[in-house]
This record gives sequence, C-alpha cells and structure tokens, in this order.
Amino acid sequence: MVAKVKYLLVIGFFFLIPVCTPSDNVDLSKPYLSSSSASEELCDIFIGIRSATVESGGNLDTAEAWEKRIVWTEKILQAAPQDYKENATVYLQLVKDREKLVAEYNYVQVLELPNEVRRSFISEHMDNQLISNILIDYATSNCFDE
Repeated sequence: MVAKVKYLLVIGFFFLIPVCTPSDNVDLSKPYLSSSSASEELCDIFIGIRSATVESGGNLDTAEAWEKRIVWTEKILQAAPQDYKENATVYLQLVKDREKLVAEYNYVQVLELPNEVRRSFISEHMDNQLISNILIDYATSNCFDE
C-alpha cells in the first residue's frame, strides 16, 4: 500500500510539474543573469511557466513546444540562487530527458506513453526528480501565495 501511494505521488511530481510553452507576456530573451535579484527573476520565470501552463492546457505535444520548455528551464538555471544551482542543473537535465523520451513516441502526452515505459522512466529518474523537487518547493513557497 505504501509503495503504491509513493508511486502515485512520484507520478504526480514527475509529470504534473508545470509543463508548458512560454506565453507572450514573459520575455524569454531577457538576460536574467544581469540582475542582482535572482530570487525575483526565478519567481518571474515560475509565474510565467504557471501562466503558460494554464493557457496551453499543460500540453507539450511538439518538438517546438518542448524546445521552448527547455529554454524556460535554462532560464531557471540562470536565475536560481547559488544554493539551488545544482538542483536547477539536475532539473534541466530531467526536462531534457523527458523530451527525449516523448520524442521517441512522437510527442504523445505522458499518460499516453506505454505504462512500462513511464514506470521505467520514473524509476530511473527518481533521484533526480527528488533533487529537482527541492528547487520546485523553494520556488513554490517563495513565489506563490497559496
């Protein structure tokens, strides 16, 4: 029972983390490295991701959409506070690994992947997801009024 609950939680964290394409109201060309307030910039990025997720319905179903998602995640790495750089680096690689996985299946939605493929990916990337969750938790607790 505990293993099943843990598996369901991991799926939630793993694939329901905001996935999106950038919206028009956030400038991805802005050089986030130049500011002295990385936390504010990180929040701007996560807020932009959340807005774009709502606008797109959370769908990443093309190579272009995934490329934009990778650009967002690179911006997260650039803007992450020093204490979270390693987490952001791992998160970027995780997003790239997700893109590679769904590309093999013509960019289907995650829940449309074969169960064994999805389970195997989660199992193989569990540690990296947990490391990424630290950054996501930091951004969620510092950037959103929830």
